[in-house]
Amino acid sequence: MEAVTISTFDACRLVALGMANPISPDHMAVVESVSLYNGKIATGNSIAVHQGNERLQGGDQPLTFEHLRSPFNIPVFSAVTLKIKLVGPPSYIPIIGFELYRGNPFDRPDVWTGDDELIWDFDKTLKLGKEETSNG
Repeated sequence: MEAVTISTFDACRLVALGMANPISPDHMAVVESVSLYNGKIATGNSIAVHQGNERLQGGDQPLTFEHLRSPFNIPVFSAVTLKIKLVGPPSYIPIIGFELYRGNPFDRPDVWTGDDELIWDFDKTLKLGKEETSNG
């Protein structure tokens, strides 16, 4: 499981997540769940949960989108943490680890402005559960 903490400079609703597919066509993962937490923590009681089902499959398509059945409200100037749980099916070649990142992993700013001028501020998650990572 990976977590990322974000805040915005305007109230918004998160309706989908775009995730990169594995490079190798032999690899696959499934989005098991997406959870939202108040603050910079990824433990305790979540304020919203989405049970996922999208397959991240290696091949020609670079991205897969997990559309949330109930959009997550992101309040203005309040840090929230998203935790994404991915699982690899046993029938496929196992993926050693999953990495959650925003944009180009070699050139990613701490503050990002979307096409709609919405400003996202990314921060390190302060409290994680066992065997969870944060890629801020």
